[in-house]
Amino acid sequence: MNIYKTPNCTVDYFEVRDGYWSGSPLIGRFCGNESIPPIKSQSDRMLMTYVKTSDKKDYYGFMASYYKTCGGDVDINNNFVFLESPNFPDNYPPNSQCAWNISYPQNNTLRIINYFFNTKESSGCENDFLEIRDGFNFDSSLIGRYCKTHMSSRTNATGGNVQFKFSGKTPIKDSGFSILVRATDNREKKVELETEKPMPGSASHQVFSLGFIFLISLVSLLN
Repeated sequence: MNIYKTPNCTVDYFEVRDGYWSGSPLIGRFCGNESIPPIKSQSDRMLMTYVKTSDKKDYYGFMASYYKTCGGDVDINNNFVFLESPNFPDNYPPNSQCAWNISYPQNNTLRIINYFFNTKESSGCENDFLEIRDGFNFDSSLIGRYCKTHMSSRTNATGGNVQFKFSGKTPIKDSGFSILVRATDNREKKVELETEKPMPGSASHQVFSLGFIFLISLVSLLN
């Protein structure tokens, strides 16, 4: 970042709000050429505003990048949600850690359908993996731990609570995963999901994400 600095950044500045309009909660207003730590939103929208009112010509603004965060609490009822690794379908960043707690009615069956799965392989899937447990506790019954391309195409659970934990520790990057999680009422006629499941990228493809993280970089002065 390289923005003309004034007290309280009232002249030229870069402003970030947690939402989509000017009245959304202010995350921060920035100017100068100091390093800024990653900025994390609490919602799925972020408003960024760059204002330049001075006549200073030796300042070149800022550069920013972003990626979606992952994890959180999800409540589904006769519905579905897509869970995806950070940046999917691009490579997930190193040291990615995500945990989703999925709640659904006791009279439902949770069906987990694998669309795409590719993480770094390790012995016992110790480093990069997706772990599924039938409950929210660390000692809840293990449904499975998966890495590389080894994940069953369909998995069921019936306990009412399921935790998905993703860990991507290695610096070697892979695309990660995209899976569909759907709750179906056991009292209704069962439906073959393969004939009706929405595809990633379709209008009904909904990805659960808590927010975004923006990284603001120092811009080198041009010659």
